[in-house]
Amino acid sequence: MLTNTVGIMVFILIFTVLTAGGVVVMKRLPMERRIKAEPLYFFCHRGRVMPFSASSTRQFIEGMGKLTSLAQASSWVSSFNSHRYEDEYFVFTGEGKLDTTSFAMPLDLTLIISPRPDRGETSGELAREGSRFRQVLGEHGAKEYALQFIVFSDSVETFMAARSLAVQEGYSVNWQPHAANQPLRIGLTGGGGRNDGMTITQ
Repeated sequence: MLTNTVGIMVFILIFTVLTAGGVVVMKRLPMERRIKAEPLYFFCHRGRVMPFSASSTRQFIEGMGKLTSLAQASSWVSSFNSHRYEDEYFVFTGEGKLDTTSFAMPLDLTLIISPRPDRGETSGELAREGSRFRQVLGEHGAKEYALQFIVFSDSVETFMAARSLAVQEGYSVNWQPHAANQPLRIGLTGGGGRNDGMTITQ
């Protein structure tokens, strides 16, 4: 009985291996490459794609005025925390802290970017002629610009539709995943560097 059982198991194993041998699974690992291109930013949020303009970030910061002395720092941070700016697609707010014990960087400033609900275009809308997405692509060149998507976890399929359209137009595409229902937080007082282009993952 034991011999028969082992024999049947071996037969099933051989049959499984032979059957699987005829199956071809195509996989392509993400490839990174460095390119010289200016980024065009898009958010994919709640199933919609919306363009992001850096000018809105500047509007928020310029609306704060300049901090001229540490004596004004406390009141300036309070104003920063209550400051608010809105454009067509996003709400910008600030979150700042003052560390009086630090001489190197006493200010800790964060810009919070929250997509406005029901703004932007669905995957069906952005494919239409004259859509805002196609308009932005048409106003720029695929040789000089690349697309950077901030993809919230509830909008992966929407991102894939937008990426497909962008690739058809010759654009390189990169993306950054982001948790749903969480605003994007950008540190304003952290270290930075010069822009040597983008790292594209496709």
